Amino acid sequence: MLDIAIIGGGIAGLTAAIALRRAGHTLTIYEKSALNNEIGAAINVQTNASRPLLALGMDPVRARFVTAKGSRRVMGDTLQPVHELDLGAVAEKYGSPWYFAHRVDLHQELKRMATADDGGPPITFKLRSEVTNYVGISGLLDGDVCCTLTIITQDPDGARFTLRDGTVVSADLVVVADGIHSGGVEAILGSPNPAFPAAQDNFCYRFLIPMEDVLSDPTTSELLDGAAGGVRMFLGGGKRIVTYPCRDGEVLNCIAIFHNEWRVSNTAGAMDEMGPGEERLTVARVTDWHSSVEKSLLLDRFSNFHPSVLSLLEKAGEVKQWPLLYRAPISTWRKGRMILIGDAAHPMLPHQGQGGAQAIEDGIALGVCFSNVTSEAEVPERLKVFEGIRRNRASAVTIFSNAAQDEAGKIREAASEFVPIDRIPTNPEDFYHFHFDYDIMEDAARHMKTIDPKFKLPESFLRRLTPLSISMFQDDFASDDSANVFEGYTGEEATEELHPAILAAIVIGCITAGFALLTWYLNSCVQFRRMRLRRRRDEEANDPPGGPNTLEQKPSDYIPNNNTLDGASERDREQSAPTSTRGTRRPEPIANPNRTASGPMHDSQSLPNTLPQTPVVLLGPLAVLGCFSMVQPLAGINDEASQIGRKPIVLAGAASRPQQNWYIEGG
Repeated sequence: MLDIAIIGGGIAGLTAAIALRRAGHTLTIYEKSALNNEIGAAINVQTNASRPLLALGMDPVRARFVTAKGSRRVMGDTLQPVHELDLGAVAEKYGSPWYFAHRVDLHQELKRMATADDGGPPITFKLRSEVTNYVGISGLLDGDVCCTLTIITQDPDGARFTLRDGTVVSADLVVVADGIHSGGVEAILGSPNPAFPAAQDNFCYRFLIPMEDVLSDPTTSELLDGAAGGVRMFLGGGKRIVTYPCRDGEVLNCIAIFHNEWRVSNTAGAMDEMGPGEERLTVARVTDWHSSVEKSLLLDRFSNFHPSVLSLLEKAGEVKQWPLLYRAPISTWRKGRMILIGDAAHPMLPHQGQGGAQAIEDGIALGVCFSNVTSEAEVPERLKVFEGIRRNRASAVTIFSNAAQDEAGKIREAASEFVPIDRIPTNPEDFYHFHFDYDIMEDAARHMKTIDPKFKLPESFLRRLTPLSISMFQDDFASDDSANVFEGYTGEEATEELHPAILAAIVIGCITAGFALLTWYLNSCVQFRRMRLRRRRDEEANDPPGGPNTLEQKPSDYIPNNNTLDGASERDREQSAPTSTRGTRRPEPIANPNRTASGPMHDSQSLPNTLPQTPVVLLGPLAVLGCFSMVQPLAGINDEASQIGRKPIVLAGAASRPQQNWYIEGG
């Protein structure tokens, strides 16, 4: 068990805390805020992020997520359709839902998972604990506010850092997850490496609108016609507005992206014109990047859009400004026992909607890599494996998120350092495949097998076990690239998670099978009884009490009717009878004087041919009911597996994907 310190309690930090706690370690989160007022708008929780979070026990219903269903793009000035896409089919193909979530709701759900009673050793939160030892940055213009950087030092016993109150903290592992302005970058690289505004779309306004306000107005309602669970994009003039629902569809998230030629001041809404160089230096350093601006600035920026779109913007409440900062991939994320994750390691522009997803992948991979670690001496090697899993993929996604869609050559050149040329996306289909056809737990477990062939996750790591879950608990899962290491787990937890409908189906099936067996047994008893009575009657008929048969009747002279159960037909009896009797009428059998007309034991009319039919008639409906009850839950399981598992059954047409420019902002 390691003593791990996590700096930052955002999406990356909390996800890492959940996974590392499941791996059995003791954690302390140092967060400079009170962790009770998470800010932000909405975020994409795309397939590659929802898959591991669902496996860890995320509850999308509790978190009020909206399942993505479609995307529609139109021109902002004319509302002419440009492109439409079925996001539900994309998510179905890659085996897990695509969600839209409010950042606050996602953050709260991650906090719930991190502090759950059964998730491992309790996590200690050190709130309002800002990491200090800050230095200023020289070269800024007078009056500019400098963004400070954290200095974190290394010592032979582990990583150390100092809090604002002077407390020096040492830990076996320090996870730096404090965002884009993290001082951990300088501590690892040895020099500052700040983020700067993007070359093209470098600024946005973000705001939320109550969905009720949108739908109650016919003008704006028409804009979102059929948009339940869908993205709407309004494009034009190098600008775009992206909207999608969150919070159970009760809130519409909006992001307006554009290129800003102005300097943003620390006073909300106040701007001064500056040259491009001054803008680059200043915007990267502002500390109030999420400050409010006047709604009039938003309306002026998009004044050439359709009146219906402007009516939508008029409904905006508080408008936040958000500089879109970019930093090229750095050479390493680790040093000694310290590691960068999330925006501290790879800040991304929102054009692929992968910023949050990549932070979640970081946290999950960290938990997998540090499973079964018992000594701090193992930390550097595990961090090396972690960086090997994450750096190339996250760096490639950073480049994909930064380059314009019409700069495919630039993408290939920049990304070739991190991705083989034949895997670099060149069209929307390739982007989907690169992002979604990937399972971070599987990839991390496969890498861990390279250093420990017997590697397996602790059984407490995952909470949601499904038919496609977790053979990583086993020692002998496949380690080749084509293997799905999540198939075949048959552990105790699987029984605990058994669907109630399956239990009901099993009970009904057992009752039906038992009733069928009882029916067969009783029928067999009746048939056996009838056969004995038939034979006894034959014997009595051929050997009456009055002595020898006066008609010299032989047993073969009596031919029972064809309904008897002794198996002999009339033709068989004739062939077996003596030749002296052939061609003559055989006498009727002599009645047994001891048999009464009403004797049930000797009267064939009183013997039922089969068991009374009422229970047998009921057997058919019961069997049908049992089969139906089995089919329904199994169909549900297949649906759940297609949402969570990695390789679902692909429905016809699901692989048909458009070949047009594609991006989803807001992540």
